[in-house]
Amino acid sequence: MNDQSLTNDLEAALLERAHKLADEHLAHAHSIRDQIIEEENARLRLREEREVLAAKEAAERLYRQRVQASELHLREQLERQRWEMIESAMARLAERLQAMAGDEDEYLPELQAMIRDAARCIPSGELIVQVNAQDLERVRSRWEDFAREAVPEKAVSLSDAAIQCSGGVRVCDKDNQVRVDNTFEGRLERMSDSLRQVISEQLFAATGDPGDMHGG
Repeated sequence: MNDQSLTNDLEAALLERAHKLADEHLAHAHSIRDQIIEEENARLRLREEREVLAAKEAAERLYRQRVQASELHLREQLERQRWEMIESAMARLAERLQAMAGDEDEYLPELQAMIRDAARCIPSGELIVQVNAQDLERVRSRWEDFAREAVPEKAVSLSDAAIQCSGGVRVCDKDNQVRVDNTFEGRLERMSDSLRQVISEQLFAATGDPGDMHGG
């Protein structure tokens, strides 16, 4: 084989080797590219998952906030409606007392009972009873018998000065040192919390949740 033939064979071998190396480098480059793309896709998927998770958490927080705000608003509405219902019942109770005061057959025995209850709270001595103008006219002419039936064991005088109230009595000792307010308004004020509690329990017994309405 002459030199030219050897040269050609060598060149062919070198070219073939160069092609193989080029193919190997190209395959390796493709592998690296695929690996980079896969890793980048994985990073993108992870970032997307984190972003989706963060978005879900933000949406969940917003949902919980809105639910809590809605529940609070509903609770406030229910409490306001309950309070209004209890106040309405209290107003009807006051109206019922005023209506009772218009019926002498029902009212006068109650008036005597209120005098009797007040007298028990005052230790001794003469008692002074004050009533409103309407009741003053009702009992003035019959006072001795009326008072004796109410408090037979004590001396009880009727004041000529009428007081402002819708009904009931105000009783004090002769020196005005001890006073008992048994007017309708006085009794309602003293019993306000207890009455509201009872009304609340009666109105909302079916729900089992009367609420905390008696504290104002």
